[in-house]
This record gives sequence, structure tokens and C-alpha cells, in this order.
Amino acid sequence: MNKILFLAVISAFILSSCSSKTPQPIDQGEKASAENTIETEPSIQLYPVDGYFSTVKLTEPKVYVLDQATFEKNFQPAKTMENSPTEINFDMEKVGAIVLPETPFETTITLDSTSLYNKTLHIYYSITKGQEKRTFTIIPTEIFTFDAEVDAASVSFDNEGRSIKIDL
Repeated sequence: MNKILFLAVISAFILSSCSSKTPQPIDQGEKASAENTIETEPSIQLYPVDGYFSTVKLTEPKVYVLDQATFEKNFQPAKTMENSPTEINFDMEKVGAIVLPETPFETTITLDSTSLYNKTLHIYYSITKGQEKRTFTIIPTEIFTFDAEVDAASVSFDNEGRSIKIDL
């Protein structure tokens, strides 16, 4: 009996530590307020896109819903020997991105939650900026996909009470 339990634990550990190239949904958390979730459809899953960097230098934050040509114009793969960029099927997925101005501070963009209301996909996100200035700069970028079958006519990017709406 102990051998079976031991093998089950070892098998679970090995399976959990194996990495998969299949994108996993971004944790949607529960940050959306009650006002934003009343009469909405279930949240829409967003999937992270890794291995790309923005080629656009901005003076203000910018949000995108991109077709393939615009994506290829504004983002380049950052392939290394150890990783490869996420593959995107532009026929089955829509691509969204949040890009911030270049900064010497560690900056993280977090996709907090989503909701679909009146044919608008609301994407709630937050930005965390570090305090320590570094000797190099980055262009903070968060790229993600969602199912092209989502019944939305527009996407609203919502951050700290500010909202930018893009028609699809």
C-alpha cells in the first residue's frame, strides 16, 4: 500500500513539473467590482502570449486589438535557445496588447479580470511600478489572446477608472 502511495506522489510531482507549450489561461482573480459584473456573461479567458517585445516607443500607454499584419509590424519575436515565442492562430484568436512607455523601473502589467456586457469585452488590468531605478530601460508589454468567437463588438481596456474602448 505504501509503495502505491509513494508511486502516486512521485507521478503527480513529475506531471506537475513538466512544462507544456499549451498556453494556460491568465488567472482572472476576483478584482472586478460588483458594478462591473452585474448582468454580465461569464468571464472570458485570456491566454498569455510570451516571447515577443514591442518595437514601438511611446510617450503614453497604448492598448491594441491586433490583426496579423499590425501585430507583426509592432511586435518582434524574442526567441532564444531556451524558449520560443507563443504561436498565434489569427483565424481562431484575437490578439490584445497593453504597451507602456519605456522606463528604467521594473514595471508589471497584470490582467485582473474580464467581463462581457452589452457586446463589450471589458478587460480590467493594473500596473505595478518598482521604486528602484535601473541602469537599463524596458518597454513594459502584456500581450494576450482570446477566442475569436467571443460575441463582442468592442473591447474596453479598464485601468484605475480610466477606460479605452476599441471597436472590433
